[in-house]
Amino acid sequence: MKLRILTFNVFFDEVARSVRMKAIGRFVERTRPAVIGFQEVTRDALALLKAQSWAKFYDCSVDTAPPFQ
Repeated sequence: MKLRILTFNVFFDEVARSVRMKAIGRFVERTRPAVIGFQEVTRDALALLKAQSWAKFYDCSVDTAPPFQ
């Protein structure tokens, strides 16, 4: 039995955000991990990720704690 885990730093910057989120989505669809951990996800990036067809197969938990200062 294999357990695929994907961690990905999506980079919080706005540069080409939509293109980057679509590319991440294609990677998720291709690799089909059981668990995904994203870092540096803004609200806008999260909305773009959750709008993709693969997202309906995953539960989402968002950490609302303030970032490390």
